[in-house]
Amino acid sequence: MTQDYHFIAEHGGEGFCLGEMSTDPATPQTGAWNLYFKSTGIFIVEDDGTVHVIAYLTDPPAAHAASHTDGSDDIQNATAGQKGLATAAQITKLDAIEAAADVTDAGNVDAAGAVMEGDAASGDLEGDYPGPTVKNGADATAVHDNVSAEISAVSEKATPVSADLILIEDSADSHAKKKVQIGNLPGGGTAAPAWIGFSGMGLVVAKGATSYLGDGGGQNGTEANAEYYCPAAGTLKNLRVYVSANASNNAGNTFKVRKNGAATGIVVTYGAGTTGLLSDTVNTIAVVAGDRISFEMVNTGSGGGTKNIVVESVSLQVAA
Repeated sequence: MTQDYHFIAEHGGEGFCLGEMSTDPATPQTGAWNLYFKSTGIFIVEDDGTVHVIAYLTDPPAAHAASHTDGSDDIQNATAGQKGLATAAQITKLDAIEAAADVTDAGNVDAAGAVMEGDAASGDLEGDYPGPTVKNGADATAVHDNVSAEISAVSEKATPVSADLILIEDSADSHAKKKVQIGNLPGGGTAAPAWIGFSGMGLVVAKGATSYLGDGGGQNGTEANAEYYCPAAGTLKNLRVYVSANASNNAGNTFKVRKNGAATGIVVTYGAGTTGLLSDTVNTIAVVAGDRISFEMVNTGSGGGTKNIVVESVSLQVAA
């Protein structure tokens, strides 16, 4: 009777062999089958040499974390747009979140420099000018309803003009804040317009003469003797002249406003025999305190006989 032997033996330094032999393993010979465990796989080899592959094995994987970068597996860094492993920075940030951080309270909102929804409506400050403290998100540089002496601390403009702006709350528009030019206020920002001029004087300017007309019916051939001196800065405009009689036989009889001895653009022109009211409401001139203003009437009449022009009234508006 043949005795069968089973064995496990090293196979050529490549792995192990599990086999069956019909003689003592001390004398190896081909058995009925051999099961090989090698680095390339697991195989069964029969005694006729037939090989059956159980599984192929590859070398153990090398370090390969750097290859996981195309988003096709879960070993990349996790982001909002891809799965992956949390990074050290993400874990550090999570560790810094306080317990119960989903609860919003005034303490942590104020510490973050933010504003609670219920606080944002007031917009007030605490304390008085010039050192109020910001509360509830208020702007420390704005004008507030609960802080004294804010407007009195602002620089003053001593001589406002019509183009200056003031801030109002429009009562017809739910008190929305709007700007208004001083010149557009009822009355133009003043109780009444200021004027220089005269009326009812019947000042006679002879043919070929240039005469400077002053307040109170005065007229002079020397401009310096009939000048007005501006007491403050402003704008001169809206010249109106009324001539009751005109015997000049020539055109180009002019009435001009002059400043500091020079003609300005404010002028009206009477033709030969033209009478009545003429106005220049287009041209303006700016003046400052101390400027000299004069009215000049030129009669271009010539030839024999009396050719007088009679000026009854003149008015010129002085706007701030």
